[in-house]
Amino acid sequence: MAPTIEKTTPKPKFTDTHEGRDIGAECGLDGWAVEAQVRAELRTCSYHPVRSVSCEVRGSVLSLRGRVPSYYMKQIAQTIVRHLLKDTVVINNELEVDGTD
Repeated sequence: MAPTIEKTTPKPKFTDTHEGRDIGAECGLDGWAVEAQVRAELRTCSYHPVRSVSCEVRGSVLSLRGRVPSYYMKQIAQTIVRHLLKDTVVINNELEVDGTD
């Protein structure tokens, strides 16, 4: 009798250990207030491309979206957010680098 091979679904390599957390509550603000605070901080950046970065909060994850001309600008945007929110949130940096500018 041939051995049977059981099919299993592979586990994801990365899991969100922050699932279920509410960053607004942890910051003492609601999600909209966190977004507004992050947007305001990005708008004051001396690097103009960073000023157009958008953000969205979902649960414990803050996503950065938009286009910037370099990886340096992508990192600047993330650093601004990290500095502002400390370790209360997971940052999903979805910024696209468009080096044509």
